[in-house]
Amino acid sequence: AGRRSPVQAAFTNKELREIALQLDGVDVRLADPRHVTDLAAADAEEAATERSKRRQLKLWQQVVAAQQQRHCDGDGGAGGSDGRRRLIFHFLRSPVEMLGDESSGRVNAVVLQHNDLEGDAGQRHVRATTTTTTIDNVGLVFRSVGYRATPLPGVPFDAAANCVPNHYGRVLRATGGSGGGATDDDHEARRLYAAAAAGGNGDGGSDGDVVRRLYVCGWLKRGPSGIIGTNKFDAQETVDSI
Repeated sequence: AGRRSPVQAAFTNKELREIALQLDGVDVRLADPRHVTDLAAADAEEAATERSKRRQLKLWQQVVAAQQQRHCDGDGGAGGSDGRRRLIFHFLRSPVEMLGDESSGRVNAVVLQHNDLEGDAGQRHVRATTTTTTIDNVGLVFRSVGYRATPLPGVPFDAAANCVPNHYGRVLRATGGSGGGATDDDHEARRLYAAAAAGGNGDGGSDGDVVRRLYVCGWLKRGPSGIIGTNKFDAQETVDSI
C-alpha cells in the first residue's frame, strides 16, 4: 500500500522494472488501474516535468496494459486459480488498523484508509478521507517506513542528504563537526559534497578536503536507492578510490 499515487512512488526505474515486468510466475497488478489511467492534472504535470518519472509512468502503464489483457483473457480476479502468485499495488491507501485472531495472536486482515492528494505538482500532500477498505486473508505484514542513516561520532554527515559527504567514496572533511545535526559543519560538508557532485575538482576533489583512510559506500554514501547491481558499481567506485 502506498499513501500517494504511482507518480510519487519511491521506486527507482530499475527496481520497478525488475519487480513489475521481470518476475517469473508473478502477476503484477494495481488494485485500481485508474490510479494510472486517470491521473489527476497535478500528478500528470509532475510526471511530465521529470524524465525519470515519465519513464516510471510508462512502466506502470505497461503493468496496467498487461493487467487489462489478462482481464480480456478471462483472468481478471485476484485469486490464484492458475497457480501464479499475485502482487497487487494499492495506491492512495494508508494502513490504519491490523485485525487478528485473539486466540492465535496472528494478523488476518488489514484496514486501509483511502487518501486524496492536494497541492500543486511536485508539492502534493495527503488528505485522509473517511472511506476504508478491509483486506482479508492476510497472513504476514511487513512494515516499511523508509530509512535514515545514523551519524557516527567524528565522521562528517550531511543531515539534509542523509549521507556522508564524499567524492567517489572518499569521505570529505567538514570543519571538525561530529555529525550531530544541521550545524555549520553540516553546511560546510554539503558545500564540499555539492562541489564534488558537480564534477569540479576544486574544493570537492582536493586532497586537503578528504579524510585520510576513511571511505564510504552503499546507502550511507548515496542514500537509500538502487538494486544489487547499483551497490556493486557503488562499491567498485569506492574500491577504485582506495
